[in-house]
Amino acid sequence: MNNAMLSIAPRYLAASTVEDHHAHLVHLAKTAAWTLQANATVTAATSPCGLVTALADRPDNPDAAHLFLSARTHPARPARWKATLGGDLPVEFLAAMTTVLSAELLRDPDYVLYNLPRDGRLVALPGPGIAGWDYHADLNLVEWETRHRGTRALAYLRDRGSTAPLLAGGEDTLMMAAATLAIPGGTEVIWWAGFSHEIPAVVTGAFLTTFLDPEPFTRPVGAFARPDLVPLLTTNRTATTPGTPIPPGSLGGWGRNRGPGGR
Repeated sequence: MNNAMLSIAPRYLAASTVEDHHAHLVHLAKTAAWTLQANATVTAATSPCGLVTALADRPDNPDAAHLFLSARTHPARPARWKATLGGDLPVEFLAAMTTVLSAELLRDPDYVLYNLPRDGRLVALPGPGIAGWDYHADLNLVEWETRHRGTRALAYLRDRGSTAPLLAGGEDTLMMAAATLAIPGGTEVIWWAGFSHEIPAVVTGAFLTTFLDPEPFTRPVGAFARPDLVPLLTTNRTATTPGTPIPPGSLGGWGRNRGPGGR
């Protein structure tokens, strides 16, 4: 049976709710054998090995982070790496990361835990030539930026030894990404994401590939968190048969050993 679907561009404005993020972790547990723990405020999915956790909560402050990905080398040890996310992050960005985490835990768990692929895979960052994105790189900082109808999206990567100013997450921050909206008297942060050092390159690569891809997302009509952003979007309604609710997509191999922690 065909259902009405909506293509949404640019991707970074395809806002999703906190409840969408909780629902994705429930979906992850059902489809990838992660262990689910949930109550009125927190939903947590833990990998079959017990070492990787994806957690969503419902903070009182809407500006606070509410999504946390982390990995430990032992359940009793502190997190080796973290990803911290807030705001109306498109759920497809979260899905890209959890999809690659699930696949790599089966293929090469040391890559997920230690960022050391046993097959010696090299991961290259996306560079110039992505439609609609400005790119700049030097020894201090790598950055992508785009603007669309009063909105702005950006991603920065900073090495530990860089002389560039620290990113918002502090000294342990490898990568920051965000989408913002110009409003009277200031700027609203629609969503933001921070990745710590030691995060596996395939995870940052999955995020960046999904973030920078100029192709629209496709969702069921009505699956959109921010009606106020609709006038800023390029949308196209079509009749099609949807696939899985949160498609893994093609994650590619972009990224590198970078990212900010958070919790």
